[in-house]
Amino acid sequence: MGRQHVRVLSEIPGVELVSAVDLSAEARHRVEQNLAVPTTDDWRSLLDGDADAVVNALPTPDHYEVTKALLEAGKHVLVEKPIAVTSAEAEELVRTAERVDRVLMVGHVERFNPAVRALRTLLAEGTLGDVVTLATRRVGIARPVAPRTDVVIDLAIHDIDICGHLLPDAQGRLVFAAGRTLGANQLEDHADVILRFGQAVCIVQANWITPVKIRRMTVTGTTGLAEVDYLEQSVRVYRSAPEVFEGPVWNFFAVARESEPEEFPVARHEPLRAELEHFVSRVQDGDTSIVEARQAAQALALAIAATDVIRGNC
Repeated sequence: MGRQHVRVLSEIPGVELVSAVDLSAEARHRVEQNLAVPTTDDWRSLLDGDADAVVNALPTPDHYEVTKALLEAGKHVLVEKPIAVTSAEAEELVRTAERVDRVLMVGHVERFNPAVRALRTLLAEGTLGDVVTLATRRVGIARPVAPRTDVVIDLAIHDIDICGHLLPDAQGRLVFAAGRTLGANQLEDHADVILRFGQAVCIVQANWITPVKIRRMTVTGTTGLAEVDYLEQSVRVYRSAPEVFEGPVWNFFAVARESEPEEFPVARHEPLRAELEHFVSRVQDGDTSIVEARQAAQALALAIAATDVIRGNC
């Protein structure tokens, strides 16, 4: 992800890349050669450096220490998801950002998927009515070679965060979680999680064992249904139809008229670029609101609660 951040940041007007950090000499050489950006193998050099803002795309176990140090050094920080390893670490980062009055953003990039943004518009307009069920599938293609986190923290947390993002007026709580590891693996390879946000039920399925990559969401409301494909960046809407029957009601084959699908307009673009543009804009505008960071901490707490149930630690 660090390489992708460097690529996109180099394309955003008004952004100057002053340094890139990587332990790999090969990676540093590639950045220096392709983008003419100075590099280093020690992130601590950024603490007293010229950077106004830093993207922390280090492995999850390094999120807390590095992000906290950067914030306290006066840097604005975008840290990749999840925000930290533990809820205590996450809450401390939120408090630190608030205390030093710096931007703290978390890389929940699906918030910036244009299909998700279009869905938020649908919900805000009341097209679907009240949300009843939100079901997501984030599966495939293959398990990471050496994962540092389980499938809940690595994959499902995206959709846990989106549930809270789409239903911001309700506090999420865990209802059910199940999953397991496969073979000699030490961390969970698949998981099914059920959450409640107020009256809405959110069902999250995640795995990295299926032979096909799927990133989809279905939202059922009291007056309609929406199907979202993250990869295609598409939204299909089915509006509630009146109960019109074909033939007499005693006819076994009589059916209610089904709604015809409508393609909701989506302006497609790269979610990572939209995320980084948002980060840059917040830094330039001095928008140090901690709402997004606090929501990221809440998503982490729900993900941890799910893994605790799966492992029998609750």
